[in-house]
Amino acid sequence: MKTGHFEMVTMLLAAMILMDIFQVKAEMLDMADNTFDDEYLKCIDRMETKYVPQLLTEEKSTHQVLQTVWENAKAKWEAQKVQLFLPLNFKDNHGIALTAYVSEYQQQTPFYHLFNEAVKMAGKSRKAYIYDFQFKAFHFYLTRALQLLRRPCEESYKNVVYRISQDTSFTFGELNQARLSNFTMAYSAKPQTVDEQQIVLTIHTCFGIAVEKFFDKENEKITLIPLSEVFQVSREGDSNNLILQSTNKTCSHYECAFLGGNQIICHFYSSSSSCLSSSSLPSSSSSSLFFCFLSSPSSLPSSPLPSPPLLFLFVLLLLSPSSTFPSLLPLSSLFLHLLPFSLLLFLLLFFLFSSSCISPTSCSIICSLGLLNVLEPFL
Repeated sequence: MKTGHFEMVTMLLAAMILMDIFQVKAEMLDMADNTFDDEYLKCIDRMETKYVPQLLTEEKSTHQVLQTVWENAKAKWEAQKVQLFLPLNFKDNHGIALTAYVSEYQQQTPFYHLFNEAVKMAGKSRKAYIYDFQFKAFHFYLTRALQLLRRPCEESYKNVVYRISQDTSFTFGELNQARLSNFTMAYSAKPQTVDEQQIVLTIHTCFGIAVEKFFDKENEKITLIPLSEVFQVSREGDSNNLILQSTNKTCSHYECAFLGGNQIICHFYSSSSSCLSSSSLPSSSSSSLFFCFLSSPSSLPSSPLPSPPLLFLFVLLLLSPSSTFPSLLPLSSLFLHLLPFSLLLFLLLFFLFSSSCISPTSCSIICSLGLLNVLEPFL
């Protein structure tokens, strides 16, 4: 993993210095095909438990800057995590990576620029990622943090965010789609340009998350947008400013590259929140839930199921309710009649608290309709 490390660092630092000296600020807005964009959706558990912890230890030992950044962020995270409402499967390393990225961005440190430049080049080939990319663990934890904290699109769209880009160019063609080449910060307040070279990007993001609570000073709403999100690009009137409307999809040229996944044209993943919404509720709730479950494997929760004693009691009551609990004999038929609804309710609550596949409104409507339908013979 150390091959080309010092050469890569030297090259990146030299490029940054030259860009600063000659003020080469032009940016090309496109699909950023050379960016390393793995979302790890088919290997989350294996990476999380078997590979990344050891990988993080190795990378910190060979990269002193990463070691310092990680330890500083760890201290900040320990102090602020008690004030945050986090998903059950959100781990400390996810929070440390997110805290580190936000802090380094806020201070515009060398690590922030070094990491982003490395991400931009690591997607050229799997070989470039394996041998030259020194931030594999950091990239994994930061990517997972955004995935775990993401809210449904209908909530994200309510907050339009903006970003100033220096001399950005976009070539309009057939699809007019683009990705941001890095993990990108955007703000709720629309900025004022100071010269003609500055372009304002108006961004409607589906996959971005609010990160203002991770900043040292919380002044306005700040959104961190993943580099894999695909946007439809249009021009704002007659100006050079651009509007980026999320397609509700992400594009990844890699899937589990660390475990052998090769570069392909693109994996497209749709937002799971579009599976089921209260505005377009299908007639068959259970079949819609099943479709949502199948079409969004990336949103499958990793939080624990009920404990073995509870599961044993449930199975025992299901198989022989009258012999196991004689006093519950009058309730046996009611229990068995309620069983389909109980299973549906369990799945709904499981998804509701473990992922963003189902909105609370949809869950309430489905539960109410299902309960009325099941209890109708007893009313």
